[in-house]
Amino acid sequence: MKRLYLVLTAVLAPSLLLANWEPRGPYRDDGSRFVISVRGGVAMPLATMRNDLGDMLVGIYEQDGGVTYAPDTSNPVDNPFDLIGTVDLGTLNMNGNFNQVSLAYGLSAGVVMTGNTNIRFEADWLRIEESSFSSNPLFYGDVDTTLGVVSNAVASARASMNSDIISAFVYYDFFEGRLRPEQGFIPYVGLGLGYASTKSVLMLSDPYGDFSGDVVMGNFGEQTGQIIDFYTSKTNNRNVALSAAIGGAYGLGQNVYFDIGARASYVPSVRFALNNVRDTKPNAGFKEMDIFSVRNLIFLNAYAGLRFEF
Repeated sequence: MKRLYLVLTAVLAPSLLLANWEPRGPYRDDGSRFVISVRGGVAMPLATMRNDLGDMLVGIYEQDGGVTYAPDTSNPVDNPFDLIGTVDLGTLNMNGNFNQVSLAYGLSAGVVMTGNTNIRFEADWLRIEESSFSSNPLFYGDVDTTLGVVSNAVASARASMNSDIISAFVYYDFFEGRLRPEQGFIPYVGLGLGYASTKSVLMLSDPYGDFSGDVVMGNFGEQTGQIIDFYTSKTNNRNVALSAAIGGAYGLGQNVYFDIGARASYVPSVRFALNNVRDTKPNAGFKEMDIFSVRNLIFLNAYAGLRFEF
């Protein structure tokens, strides 16, 4: 076996080192070719975050020398409490950002135009795996009370999202006319318009009872004393997606290219909401409430892959 390996190495090495990797001249390409591409890489979301609680007024109380949203009312004689102000939770600021790098991959299929081989049309699918977010507190802000300004820290959350983006892309390859270099680097740019399906998952916690006094919030979890144990909630988001790409392809042969590039995909918004899907109460009906959203979401994607043309 070792001797066979040495013989094969002696026979194949010169052709691998010389013939296959020597630069070759351009060849004529008249187009009308079918294209298949596979890609893999990483993606990172960039977005602004918005508090979507709306008008949610809750009282702020003083009890036992501290400030609380949910006073202990079981024994008001031993635990006296006084209302010192109110706060609209919908006006509080968001804390944190989605910025975790995650795995991204996809494939596309299309055609090279007949008579204008610089142009490619492709139907493209991009999958961006779970991007996670964690924040404690989730909301924060200052509120005026009868005791002065009180700093508010409300709730905590863990959240994630994954996305599928399906687009129609047009690419322009930069090379001279119909003379395509066989072993050379061909830059390109691309624009895409499509559809984004994003699944968001929200795990909201209320460790200090910030939401316990709100009747609506009680629909989305189990009440335990002064605390609501919220259900883990999933929301399906569907939206338009705009994409732009820049990159280059190196011709390994007349039909195979090594493709490397970067893409930015824009999605207007993704909602994170609570729902009562785990509620087993009879006749409860489906209920949903927006907690926050990410707006003007841009996925930055760096990738490498192979493109085959037939």
